[in-house]
Amino acid sequence: MEAGQVVSQDLQVEIPKISLRAGSSSLDKIGYEQQHISDSGNSRLEAPENTPRGTRDGPSDTQPEQQHHVPIPHHMNPLNLHLISHPQRGRGVFAPSSIPAGTIIEESPVLVITQKEWDEGHMNDTILGSYGFCWKDGGMGIGLGLASLFNHSSSPNVNFIRSYSTSTIKFITSKRIEKDEELCICYSADESKLWFVKSDSETQGATDMASSSDEEDGGFSRLNIDEDDLLNESSVKLKKDRERRLKASLSKKLNGDVSKKNKDSSDDIKIQSPQPVRFSASAGPSSATMSEASSRTSTPSSSSVSIYPEASSDIITSLPPPLHSGRNSSRQKSNEEVQLTDELEWDEKYWTSPYCDGTGRANEYAECIREKGPAEREGEDGADGTMDIWTLEFTDPKLTRTALDFSKDLTATDERLRHLKRVCRRKESNQEICRIVLAMVAEYELSSLQSIISAYSSTLSHLVPVIHRVPSSIARTQEQLKSKSHLWPVSFSPAPIIPVDTSDWLIGRKAWVTSGIRRIIQIALDAKSKGELPIGTYCAALPKAFWPKKEEGFIQPTEELRASSHDTRQSENHPLRHAALNCIKSIANLRTVEPFISITPERNGSDYLLTSLTLFITHEPCVMCCMALLHSRVREVFYIFPRKKGGGFNGSELGIHARKDLNHRFEAWRYDGHIEEETRRALDVEEDLQI
Repeated sequence: MEAGQVVSQDLQVEIPKISLRAGSSSLDKIGYEQQHISDSGNSRLEAPENTPRGTRDGPSDTQPEQQHHVPIPHHMNPLNLHLISHPQRGRGVFAPSSIPAGTIIEESPVLVITQKEWDEGHMNDTILGSYGFCWKDGGMGIGLGLASLFNHSSSPNVNFIRSYSTSTIKFITSKRIEKDEELCICYSADESKLWFVKSDSETQGATDMASSSDEEDGGFSRLNIDEDDLLNESSVKLKKDRERRLKASLSKKLNGDVSKKNKDSSDDIKIQSPQPVRFSASAGPSSATMSEASSRTSTPSSSSVSIYPEASSDIITSLPPPLHSGRNSSRQKSNEEVQLTDELEWDEKYWTSPYCDGTGRANEYAECIREKGPAEREGEDGADGTMDIWTLEFTDPKLTRTALDFSKDLTATDERLRHLKRVCRRKESNQEICRIVLAMVAEYELSSLQSIISAYSSTLSHLVPVIHRVPSSIARTQEQLKSKSHLWPVSFSPAPIIPVDTSDWLIGRKAWVTSGIRRIIQIALDAKSKGELPIGTYCAALPKAFWPKKEEGFIQPTEELRASSHDTRQSENHPLRHAALNCIKSIANLRTVEPFISITPERNGSDYLLTSLTLFITHEPCVMCCMALLHSRVREVFYIFPRKKGGGFNGSELGIHARKDLNHRFEAWRYDGHIEEETRRALDVEEDLQI
């Protein structure tokens, strides 16, 4: 038997041959040990026959030099993820096949180190200092498994959730991940916490991967390759074959020639990465440690000879060296005076009591009206709209699978068709007619589409595409589902129940909101007495008694964090000193001082600006301020006076707070309680002035 092979009754595995030189340190076990699966189903690691006993940590330094071979990727879990090394960026985790959004990559065990152990052991001065996840009670967690191998990106495709009770971290894909794309997490939403410097390589824009389509019984919103596909090589091969045939038919039609490319070469690896973040050395530690930290690769190797496949040096990469959020990573403190605003004046003990009914205190609370944005009104408008699409019609059921595969390959990423089921079966003239969705009518001429079909499959070449009228939107109610299905089967997604007012709220929460409204009125009046525009703001966290109990994705706000401000454009003679912007700045400054700077966030992003906080403002903020609030991740905004010209909610009809094309949404509420007429006049602001 040749050296470098392990033979069993079940499996013969080629062991990669690695060039060793005198003086090199130990290699990882995975480089020379292969998994041997026995008949009983148990697995064990077997070393090559030429490996001496007692040297399982790595080959001997005196072992003779062998011929270098390009090693293969090493699979680490059921999804067959593998590591690829790059000279500047180090190791990264890559997907060998498409992975759907929402897939659990791994629930990694965590080695928990207490704050005392971490500090007394000077762990920040060791290599582990770059791999600690913030843990509860000031401790740190060292992630095992894949946890310490993910690189950083400001646009991650993997989210992680820490579980203190089980001492694990669950990694879940946040978007569809394509073949050869790197899996990345966000180490910290606050870039000032990142102490490493971006590697010296050109940056590459983010590649947005569109979701594939679903199977016959689903809508276009479902994904084409699921987890079972990833474990089934033959299924993946079939899907790749369909893609190849579609590309060949399209190329033949457009170019008059079928282009053939060999994509089987493992030497030409294409790296796709999320959008990078630019970093500066000023965000890092002292210069004494920077040289060492910045020179480290993604995941430190114990050997100068990498056992992982290296990407070509001319590949443009976009990710910097890694860093997990460090507890001792400090933000740059503000030089401005920072002052914590007083709490609201309200009877918290009474209003948070389960027996509170507001009897005799009706003047201490009022209702608010919900301002719906475009995304929230989606189910109300255009429910009966239709559009024209190309379809294939046939009666032979044997053609269904081929036609369905062609449909998925042709228009899997067309957002306009995501609400439609791909297959529509109708019984007409005593026979069943099957219709398959192809494309929007505007996308193809009949002759062009016919040519593509013929090139794709000879079994479909005799079919002629026909135009069919279908619903243009998803069904939001049972009534809509019934009426739309008469035209074409559509997906059903019940519209979320969006309240029109606060009538269903606890009285205590209404009282807290009313106390906030009274506070901003007083702030605005005080500002006017000083010669400023009478616009006031107040920002705080909703009392814990009113936090949602079962809301998915709820991020706990930073308790006791409070700030207030007013418009200062007059006194500072600066056009950007709007009240909302001043308040955001105050919150940002407060987060740089004690006690808030020492608070360990419960999850990524929970300590970012206005995340999950409530903002009160006297007037509807302008579009600019609404965008600032959106980017600050505010949870809800309450205001008193609407602005017909330039208001960012409904005054401008833009609905900045709830749009599908923006990456955050927040609730906007207009106070509907009683305001004295004298107060209204005092707080009146010229309509043409942007708030």
